[in-house]
Amino acid sequence: MNNNPHIHTEEEIIQILLEAMESFNDVLDFNISLDNTVIAFFTPQNGVEIYERFCNENFPNRVHDNYKADGYFESMAASAFVGEKYGILIRSDLKWSSYEYFRVFLHEISHIFCTVNEIEGGGFYDKYCQGSGIEDGIINAGYAVWREAIADITADAVCSDMASISLKNLRNDIVQLYDMISSSNPNSKKCMSIIIAYLMISSEVAGTENWDEAEKAIRNNINFKDDFIYRIAEIVFKNLHNGDFWTITLDFIIDLGETYISLLTNKFFY
Repeated sequence: MNNNPHIHTEEEIIQILLEAMESFNDVLDFNISLDNTVIAFFTPQNGVEIYERFCNENFPNRVHDNYKADGYFESMAASAFVGEKYGILIRSDLKWSSYEYFRVFLHEISHIFCTVNEIEGGGFYDKYCQGSGIEDGIINAGYAVWREAIADITADAVCSDMASISLKNLRNDIVQLYDMISSSNPNSKKCMSIIIAYLMISSEVAGTENWDEAEKAIRNNINFKDDFIYRIAEIVFKNLHNGDFWTITLDFIIDLGETYISLLTNKFFY
């Protein structure tokens, strides 16, 4: 795999995607392939046009996403879709190494895998995240935090990049992300998701089945002053160690959402 950053041809990108699919299938016994996945390429300049055509032809339920928001396509490298087929929308103008594309594809395939397998029958978002009530807001928050974290955790389970990185080495990044969590930051849930992923795939936490040991390692290396962070980490850790790590329940997502919102409230006042 060529790790020199450069703008890849579409043929090169598809080859990297194929390698990511094969690696994912080998580890998690999934069935994704170029036969059951539709692909489209975009750049920020033609993103709206490509997105609308891609969704109208293959994923009409996604036509109503907020894809016309400022910076939507500038901030996206790829996006995953699930319908009658799977789908991946890929940005083609990035000066990246092959490995960077490979990791992004593992993340997007993880989204597809989790959507299909996270609950019996799949599709947690479609079943529970379409309302607008108070409880629905909690569910939406919990699922938004979870879905990005588990995609990173699942991708790492395939290639095991992070398992040898210690919490000490991740500390500065984690603290910086924690400082960015705020009700006024539209990327706050994403920051929380990355913190969860970093904690769970660190060598200390990934290397134990015992939450007390994991919590001690986090406290010794990160030393958050906010107990809600430890509560979120505990909720996620115990779910990851309860059956297949990618599976969820409604109660788990509600618990995660409530605790995340409590974290936001606590940070706002203190």
